[in-house]
Amino acid sequence: MNQVNTIPVNFIKKDHDFTIHFPDLRGKELKKFAAKGLRINLVKKRAFCGGDFPEMKRDNYRKYIQKLKPYLELVIDGKPKFWKIMGVQLPGYSRKFLFRDTGGGVQFEKLLESLNHEHPKFHDIKIKVYHDGELYYKLLDKGFSPNRYNKCISYNFSGIKPSLETKSSIYENIIQIDIGCSNEPLIYDISSFLELIEHLSYFSHSVCGLAGSHSLPFVYEWILTHYHLNLDSSIEYSGKSFEVKINDVGQGLIRYYSKKFPNGKTTARLEQIKTPKKTILETVTEMASKLN
Repeated sequence: MNQVNTIPVNFIKKDHDFTIHFPDLRGKELKKFAAKGLRINLVKKRAFCGGDFPEMKRDNYRKYIQKLKPYLELVIDGKPKFWKIMGVQLPGYSRKFLFRDTGGGVQFEKLLESLNHEHPKFHDIKIKVYHDGELYYKLLDKGFSPNRYNKCISYNFSGIKPSLETKSSIYENIIQIDIGCSNEPLIYDISSFLELIEHLSYFSHSVCGLAGSHSLPFVYEWILTHYHLNLDSSIEYSGKSFEVKINDVGQGLIRYYSKKFPNGKTTARLEQIKTPKKTILETVTEMASKLN
């Protein structure tokens, strides 16, 4: 059994306990520093960083980290760096992390916990439509100019809801549709998917009207290839901007970052990239089955 995980939380009261894990460690303050780091690893089940030691000057923190290097493992190589005591197993440690500037410490942790109470939403939606090619050539006949490099025709569509900013690239047999809405993501439920279907139907009528009496496959048959599933904290964040990327083999890319909205408010967003590659009908049917 790993002896690190058997130490009680109050082990720092006895110096002899340190000889198991820090056999050559000297100095009361350095031992206190090491104990706090180990407590964070064992009790909070996460790595520690400079934000966990607000009482310390930055230079002193770096000095203690250097002295503890023989006993430390680097978990996240970024700004700041996150550490764990050698031998401690942390949840998700096999994942690959990228961490960029963060305020760290208590506020960071509270923001993450607050997301448990938020309703999931989705944005950055990508849809693919396969068609017979007639639409493409009719648009060319109507005077639309293709891109000189990839030959696609670009068509932007606003629709009845401005937040669903829609850009499309029309190729000979494929239409690639991109819907942003990062600042006003859709709630991840049946109602919002029906709203999305209505929006795409208007898009279909619009682009076909420009081409002149040509029809595309029914919207339910279009392929949902990509979207970002997100949780936004209702708590406003006032610290330094941050970004965490977790590349998990089973779950794909997960991001946790500070998101600034057009109204000036900044909050924390947790998002996961989804690539279903299913028809919209299959997606809605699957969602409905989970709700029953």
